[in-house]
Amino acid sequence: MNRRDDISVSGRKRLMVAGCDLVELAAMYGTPFCIFDEAAIRQRCRAFVRGLKDSGLGGAAYYAAEVFAAQAALRIIRQEGMGLAATSIALAHAALQAGYDPGQIILHGAAKPRDEIESAVALGIGRIVVDSIDEIEAIQAAAKSRDSVQRVMLRINPGLAGLPRSRETLWGVTPGGRFGVSVEDGEALRAVKAVAACPNLRLSGLHTHIGSQIFSPQPYIQALEKMTDLAVLAMFVTGCEAGELNIGGGFPVRWHEEDDPPPVGATMYTISQNLKLICERKGMSVPAVNVEPGRAIVAEAGTLVSRVCAVKRSEGFRPYAVLDLRAARAVDPAFSNKQPVFTLANRQNEEASEVYALADRTCSPDGVLTWDAYLPEVRADDLVAQLCGGTMPWSERGPGSPAVLMAQYGSALMIEERPDAQYYTQLDRVPARFNR
Repeated sequence: MNRRDDISVSGRKRLMVAGCDLVELAAMYGTPFCIFDEAAIRQRCRAFVRGLKDSGLGGAAYYAAEVFAAQAALRIIRQEGMGLAATSIALAHAALQAGYDPGQIILHGAAKPRDEIESAVALGIGRIVVDSIDEIEAIQAAAKSRDSVQRVMLRINPGLAGLPRSRETLWGVTPGGRFGVSVEDGEALRAVKAVAACPNLRLSGLHTHIGSQIFSPQPYIQALEKMTDLAVLAMFVTGCEAGELNIGGGFPVRWHEEDDPPPVGATMYTISQNLKLICERKGMSVPAVNVEPGRAIVAEAGTLVSRVCAVKRSEGFRPYAVLDLRAARAVDPAFSNKQPVFTLANRQNEEASEVYALADRTCSPDGVLTWDAYLPEVRADDLVAQLCGGTMPWSERGPGSPAVLMAQYGSALMIEERPDAQYYTQLDRVPARFNR
């Protein structure tokens, strides 16, 4: 089993996370729940902050908050010196509630409604990432109406040559993709010119996000090659200096038992050394480099625990263990074809003996967590734990979603409640004429 530093086995052969017995937590809080190790989150934050500093990249680390945005987690991440990248104005408000200064927030996303752009400018959000030329006019209008100057970054699709444009990993460089503007057909330069023509906008730098589970620094280096090409061209054509380059996230986690991510510091150092050579060759000053890790901060710190409601067997087929949670509906392609690590939290002393499909409590055809969990004989009421379980789409809440616990030094506290039976009616507004 793929072990983490915070995971151990008790004398009663139960799985422990951050010194907490998962069986005892299940009895106390019910299931399903996801338990995060606070120390592990802090360590991952420090790895990125320190990696940027020690490598000389000189930029900042921003947490991609759509991965997990509980207030307790956002406060921990802010305390460790990371900024925040929000994909919606709602996440930006969550960051402000967690104590972030507006200047520490980046707003991005493939499409931003005009009212969200206006709200972001009004709040004083530090940077808005321009994802299409169509957004530029709306940001300019919002900034002009408030007589302010809004800093923007331009998200580009670098289109990396010589690397496999895999849907599973480098999905952010797929030609014709929905994210960013292309550097290959001149669209990116047209966007730079459009920003330069707006008196209330300032180009802070360039942004990209090339994919997920990227184990080698080489794709980041090739992306920086394209970004610096555009930066030089932008300076020559418009006089706009791109003082910072944001290479996004995609840093790998130990999802599959064979995954072995390189240390963050080593990746940052390799990127830094290559960027210096790139800039020297092009006769430009070395810009600051920012990163936006999301899963790389919280995924390995989280363990998802659910209870087996029933085991269904049919001759000639592998058995189904039906769990009391709801499976994720939107799975990143980098993870969909790999088997996460599952284990029985309540019976760590038994060897795996059979392959199970793990299904959720719904009747949905996509409600299968995995087809290939190799486990001891599973029985009703067993507790199934998924390591690297902090990757659920937490914004998709509803019955079957887990409660969330934060653990440290053998103590765990609930930081996000499990939706109750009234969930579906809490937000309803029923017109009087339907009450007859």
